[in-house]
Order: sequence, then C-alpha cells, then structure tokens
Amino acid sequence: MGRDSGLNTPGGGLSAVNITLKVLVQFAYSIRDDQLTGGPAWLDTEHYDIVAKAPADAQPSPNSVPTDDAIRLRLQTLLAERFQLAIHHETREMPILALVQDKAGTKLTPWKEGDLPGPHMHLDTTKLICRKQSMQRFASMILPGILGRPVIDKTGLTGEYNFTMTFEPDPSPSRPAGTAAEAPVGPTFVEALSDQLGLKLERQKGPVDFLVIDRAEKPDPN
Repeated sequence: MGRDSGLNTPGGGLSAVNITLKVLVQFAYSIRDDQLTGGPAWLDTEHYDIVAKAPADAQPSPNSVPTDDAIRLRLQTLLAERFQLAIHHETREMPILALVQDKAGTKLTPWKEGDLPGPHMHLDTTKLICRKQSMQRFASMILPGILGRPVIDKTGLTGEYNFTMTFEPDPSPSRPAGTAAEAPVGPTFVEALSDQLGLKLERQKGPVDFLVIDRAEKPDPN
C-alpha cells in the first residue's frame, strides 16, 4: 500500500513526505508540469522524505508568514546540494492567456495590515478564496492549474489582494439530456472572473519560461 504524500512549509522550513524530485523542482521554481523538461528517468518515480528547518535568522515572528520566495530559494539550494541538481532556463514563444483589467476596472479588495495573513488559497468545485495574493502569483501559479493554459499577468497591478469567486463547475459529460427545467446555471469560471473580480483573459502569444534539468543524481541515504 502506498504512503500518503504531502509538502508543507512549517515555520519557514520544509516538510516533504513521499515526494518525487519532479514535484520538488516544480515547487522550488514555481513552474507547472508542462514547463519542465529533461532530467533522469527516475525524476517522477523515486520518492523522498525531506525535513529542512529554516535558519534561526529566518524564523518568522508569531504574527508573520514566511514568504514563498524565501522558502523556494532555500529549497533550490537544498536540491543543488543533495541531488546535484543543475538546470537552465529557456524562453519559448507560445499561445498564452493574458490576465488584464476590465475597462471598468477591478473589483479587488487590497490586503492590509491587520487582515488574516497570507498568501492563502483555497479552491473547491464552486468557489475560489484568495488572501494576500498578487496578480503575478494569481496568474502564474493559480490560474494555469485551473485553466490548463499558461497565463501571464498584464493587469499592471502591483499590490496584494483578498478576493472570492463563486462559479458553476464544468458540467459532467454524463449529465443526462433534457435538463432545461433545472435551476439556472451560475457563471462559468471565466464569467465569474469578469463579473466578480473585474478581470478578463485575452488570447495572445507570449514568452513562456521552461526549466531544463541538465543533471540530477540520487542523494546518498542518511
């Protein structure tokens, strides 16, 4: 029986249980599966447990949350040391979705001191709740997982925001025909993006960052 898997960042450190190197690299460099190429055959088959505490000078205060960037940078260093990971980046021109503001402007609520800490994101089939999210992070890390396409932030917004979206899940292909009398269908995710947040997606071509693994070795057990 396989073990449960999980990746958490307690206190600015890292706790990875039964995680592949592929997942660790994706987390460390904030990339999707389709942006990662190269690497050994065991990249997505060998599983590892890793516990790494944050250095003393990086421990957060009781009322703060460690930044994603600091945790990811420490993980990049760990992967280079433990797995001898060597990578390089390539930029490729591809069809993308650009996140832009509606003409009337956005309906986002700026995050402010005293609000619940973040960044935080919770997604289920009908609701997305985000707290202390920048548009760059929303576009590059959250939307691609929902839409299955690369998304680039072109909103011009530099702040961090709290927002909630409610939407109708994609209809099931097994849904029987003749259901016109059912309750009105709610907005799709893309419609909710516009109606509730004042944002929209435009089809464009643009640069997409790819990460190429040049070298990786299995770490010595300890």
